[in-house]
This record gives sequence, C-alpha cells and structure tokens, in this order.
Amino acid sequence: MTELSPPKGVKMKLFGVSLIILASLNLMVSWRGSLDVNLWQVLILGIGFFFYAIGAAKGASRPQSDVGEKV
Repeated sequence: MTELSPPKGVKMKLFGVSLIILASLNLMVSWRGSLDVNLWQVLILGIGFFFYAIGAAKGASRPQSDVGEKV
C-alpha cells in the first residue's frame, strides 16, 4: 500500500491563511471599536503573508511531470 502525502507547502499555506484571517479579524474589530491599530496586529498579518508565500513557493518548486503522478 502506498502512502499519499499532501503536496509540498500545504501546511505552510494553511498556517499562513489562518494567521491572515485572525489578524484581519482582529484589525477589523479594532477599527470598528475605534481603537488604535497596534504594530503587533500588522506584524501578525505580515507574518501570515510571509508563510503563505513560502508555502506557495514550495508547492511551485515541483516539476510539472510530478504534478499528476502518484507513486
């Protein structure tokens, strides 16, 4: 029996997307509540974009011949 592993970079992209969603929700609540936007909130958003970009780069680094191939 062969093991099917997820494509490279999926975990990084999911972690990045979760950080982006959490940071954007936090920023929207702060904005709606007329509170100041902290640098920490913007930093979390930037880190989320960074992790998503790294995951996307890892997934794109596979050769095209391996994309549809399952071993």
